[in-house]
Amino acid sequence: MLSTAFRALITLALCAATTWSQAEKLHCVTTIPDLADFVREIGGDEVTVESLATGAEDLHNVPVRPTFLVRLQRADVFFQLGLDAEEAWVPALLEQCRNPRIQPGKPGFVNGAWKITPLEVPDSLNRSLGNLHPRGNPHFNIDPLRGRQLVINVATGLIRVRPEKEDYFKQRFAAYSAKLKAKIEEWAELAKPLKGKELITFHRDLSYLADRYGFVVVGTVEPRVGIPPTGPHVARLIELMKERQVKVVAAGHYYAARMPGSIAEETGCKVVTTSLYVNGVPEASSYLAMVDYNLKTLLRAFDLPTELPPKEAASKKDGE
Repeated sequence: MLSTAFRALITLALCAATTWSQAEKLHCVTTIPDLADFVREIGGDEVTVESLATGAEDLHNVPVRPTFLVRLQRADVFFQLGLDAEEAWVPALLEQCRNPRIQPGKPGFVNGAWKITPLEVPDSLNRSLGNLHPRGNPHFNIDPLRGRQLVINVATGLIRVRPEKEDYFKQRFAAYSAKLKAKIEEWAELAKPLKGKELITFHRDLSYLADRYGFVVVGTVEPRVGIPPTGPHVARLIELMKERQVKVVAAGHYYAARMPGSIAEETGCKVVTTSLYVNGVPEASSYLAMVDYNLKTLLRAFDLPTELPPKEAASKKDGE
């Protein structure tokens, strides 16, 4: 039989272990820095977070490193963007890491695309038409209203895994949501002059931003999603740009270097670089900074104001 003193020591040890477990921070792993930014904002002191991608890569083809498995093996929660954006590398990693906490369907797996209605869902899955996204365009993160749904999904995942911290997470969610809401209102006003403006993109990566703010993507440098530009396609694109007098080409940060120089030479267009993820360019160091950078980059490309007039001046003008 165990002595009373020994039983007391075991009880103390178990209590200490429980206290330590409850005091441990949730270790979170995300696919992109956008999600990591949200986890920090909502999780605060209750989380640590690492992003597998740096934000500079093409999310469809992130180079997998051995450290990815180590990170996933110790993760309590895993967040992905979803809509098959990471299909080429994440499923295999999740299978190989053998961490039951973060498998699809488990509490520690968070799909960022939950409740997102995708654009550009293909009618056919014929791969000859290009590297199609079978569930629709996955670049919804650049639209701040859909980004707010991402924030909700992050908060929901954290609360599901650590329900005893629900009040803390909700408090931080409310604070960040208020900050995001204020910026969304500011961006809506700032982006009004973009409505109806026409531009070309390299990849179909600005569709959600165009849907939100009313500018029009009239063509892409890629003839089809994921297929490199060909000479005949670029020639037809140049003719289209001349015909419609399109003077702006926007290339996502990891496509910019592949932009055919002939387009600018033949049309005199401005070629600008957009950031598809946080840290895609140095100016996009947070989610709010990324959206701000993208909208102001497009506004500058069309020689439009990148700042709102002072409120006093705007009120005075309205009263005249």
